[in-house]
Amino acid sequence: MSITLEDIKFEHSKLAAMIAVFEQQPAPYLPEGVTLAAGERFICSITRPDGKIVHTILLQGDADGASWGDQMKWAKSIGGELPSRAMQAQLYDLMPEEFKEAAYWSNTQHSGNSYYAWYQNFTNGDQHYGGKDGQLRARAVRQIISNSVI
Repeated sequence: MSITLEDIKFEHSKLAAMIAVFEQQPAPYLPEGVTLAAGERFICSITRPDGKIVHTILLQGDADGASWGDQMKWAKSIGGELPSRAMQAQLYDLMPEEFKEAAYWSNTQHSGNSYYAWYQNFTNGDQHYGGKDGQLRARAVRQIISNSVI
């Protein structure tokens, strides 16, 4: 059997089509016990000092500007919570395309004055704190804590 240029081109086109389909699939790896609902994005897994693993998932949806307290309630109403200040820095680094160019409340209050809470600016990456009555956007996350320890 001889191989022709047409045979090679045909096989090449089949491989290119398979690669295109593969590239459109979501990331193939999800930790054991983690499932995603439509529109959710897996962010990361972090091992706590006690050895338990916390898996964090970005929920679908984005809330328009509202006070910190209202955004905390909104996040809870959709089965999540606002991300911590540290998580927001990771979100800005790992998936800024998931956010509008605006400031988003975190769940982290200012340690020196409970009137303030921290926010992440997804326009330029800055983090700062502001009065909780400010009207900022919000995005919620949910966390799954693994019962197994490493």
